[in-house]
Amino acid sequence: MRGDPDVLNLPSIGIVGTRRPTLYGTQMAERLGRELAARGLVLVSGMARGIDAIGHQGAMAVNGRAVGVLGTGVDICYPKENKKAIREGTRARRDHQRVPLGTHPAPENFPIRNRIVAGMPLAWW
Repeated sequence: MRGDPDVLNLPSIGIVGTRRPTLYGTQMAERLGRELAARGLVLVSGMARGIDAIGHQGAMAVNGRAVGVLGTGVDICYPKENKKAIREGTRARRDHQRVPLGTHPAPENFPIRNRIVAGMPLAWW
């Protein structure tokens, strides 16, 4: 983990969805990210492109909290377009990780990531 581990003890909600959202889906993911984070919920996603990253960005826009569960090492940005979101969401105080540094995206990493994302939040959107 990169960032504040105390966030993991706060109420959270998961946001996941398509990698190719419609305009409406994009607007709703960003709005929900903002509004839920503004109400104190932590957003949890797999940081995939599309709905996951857009919800995360919405939370960051209101200085909310979000957890991005990566399928790579914390030193690898995947997908590349999420670099800013990952950097903003990881104002690191401590680093903990289960996936070794330098682990690049591989198909076998993502089911593990998805199980973690599914088990963390109180609810899903």
